[in-house]
Amino acid sequence: GRSPGRRGSPRPSGGPADRAARALQSRPSAPSGCCPETMSIDRKILIADDDEDVRKGTAELLGPLGLDIVLCDNGVEALELVRRRDLHLALLDNRMPGLTGLEILQAIRSEVLGIPAILCSGDVRDHDDLVRFAQAAGAFAVLPKPIAPRLLKQEVVRALDLPPTMGLSGEA
Repeated sequence: GRSPGRRGSPRPSGGPADRAARALQSRPSAPSGCCPETMSIDRKILIADDDEDVRKGTAELLGPLGLDIVLCDNGVEALELVRRRDLHLALLDNRMPGLTGLEILQAIRSEVLGIPAILCSGDVRDHDDLVRFAQAAGAFAVLPKPIAPRLLKQEVVRALDLPPTMGLSGEA
C-alpha cells in the first residue's frame, strides 16, 4: 500500500533539470539485446561548425545513432579537441573562425592523429578544388552543403564502421 502521509500521487516528471538528471542516471552504457538504433554506442564524434543551427540540427539528426556528440564553433577549438585523441570522427565545416576545416584535416594528417574526418562545405564555386585538396589531406568524405540528411547519416555510419542499417532508422 501507499504511505498514509501522502496526498495524491507523486509528481510524474518534475522540471526539465529533474528529467535530464534522471535520463543521465538511467542511461545504460551498453544495453544488451534490443534496439541498436537507440542504444548508446562507444563512439564519440565532433561536430565543428560556426553556425549554431547547423551544429544543433546535425546533432539532432545523428543523436538517434547513440553517439557521444561534442560540439564546437571554431577551428582552433576543433583542432584542440581532435588532438586529445578520444574522438572517433570529426565533422568539420570548411569555413570557421580560427582555422578552416581543410587546415584541420592537414593537421590531422601531418600530426598522424588517425581520426577520420568528413569535411562539409557550402563553397559551390570552388567545390571541385576543395574536394581534391581535402582528399589529398586524407578526408574520409567531402559533403556539399546543404547536406542531405540520409547522405550524412550514411557517411557517418560508414566512417565509424557501424552496421549499415544503423543510419536508416526513420527513413523512407
